[in-house]
Amino acid sequence: MTQKPEMVRDIMQTDVITATPDETIAAIAKKMCDHDIGFVPIVDASQHVLGVVTDRDIVIRAVASNMPLTTPAKQLMSTSSIQTVTPDTSIAATASCMGEGLVRRLPVVDQGKIVGIVTLGDVAQRAPLMHSAAQALHRVAEHQPV
Repeated sequence: MTQKPEMVRDIMQTDVITATPDETIAAIAKKMCDHDIGFVPIVDASQHVLGVVTDRDIVIRAVASNMPLTTPAKQLMSTSSIQTVTPDTSIAATASCMGEGLVRRLPVVDQGKIVGIVTLGDVAQRAPLMHSAAQALHRVAEHQPV
């Protein structure tokens, strides 16, 4: 009997902390600190992902460029090539997507609306897919400074 491949829905985190395009860098940094996260999807009123802000974005783009902490997320967020997966995406395909896109976290969307987050760590914890996760981690680590 063939085992059904695990899907993102089996490993995704559903308690998603989001922000709006008008929230400030300071407010997003506070959310990151309060929730011990480094990735905040920026969503519209209908929960559609418009972009993302990472802790690295805040340091490299905002702080290093002397942006005021009152700058809205819409001026800082990454919007180009925002990759997402669905709850029905296989874990193997998710690992591949992360490796190809050099990302550690992906928003999970259902009918265009955010329903979760999946991280490289979530993927790596699945023993049968350790090789795929390891390859993805290697690709991401090679191209992004620690």
